[in-house]
Amino acid sequence: MGLRTYSEHLAFTRAGGIDTANLLPLLRDEAMAERIIERIRAVRTIVAVPFQLENITRYVDWPDSDLSEAAFFDLIRCEAGIGMLLDVESIRFNAANRGLDAVREADLFPSDAIAALHIAGGTRLDGYAIDSHDGPVHAETLSLLGHVLRHADPATVILERDGGYDDHDGIGADIERIRRVVAAEAGALA
Repeated sequence: MGLRTYSEHLAFTRAGGIDTANLLPLLRDEAMAERIIERIRAVRTIVAVPFQLENITRYVDWPDSDLSEAAFFDLIRCEAGIGMLLDVESIRFNAANRGLDAVREADLFPSDAIAALHIAGGTRLDGYAIDSHDGPVHAETLSLLGHVLRHADPATVILERDGGYDDHDGIGADIERIRRVVAAEAGALA
């Protein structure tokens, strides 16, 4: 079985020749969108499968950004002809860290472009929601997943863990809770 899709985070990781080892937010303007579109087109000449961009948890934003995250994504995906891998946890954490409503923020993304969903568990540190991917999926994230599934029909829902691998029972429980949300929403759409 070959590669079915290729996804990449909408972020940068290098600056001044230094690898930051972090996903950092881009300046969201039309010039940056054009640079991203050019790079996507270059990748698509090599990787001949559907391309998806994934949103990130942003702890800062560039003050000169003149596009919202959703508008930036939409501009890139329309011009480049790609889908979205929507990170539900990042939507929730970005909203929490900015005092915004996560459901309203999720609704800004075009539901017809959502090809896949990403779910993870995070933590709080010094009052900030941290996308650590090392613990159980939060009930609020599962609720937001249900909301997104009422409006989108992704091919895949991905559980990601970057730590806590030895918590087999917890990972299994997360998979079952995600399956229940997906089944409930599939039943509601039928």
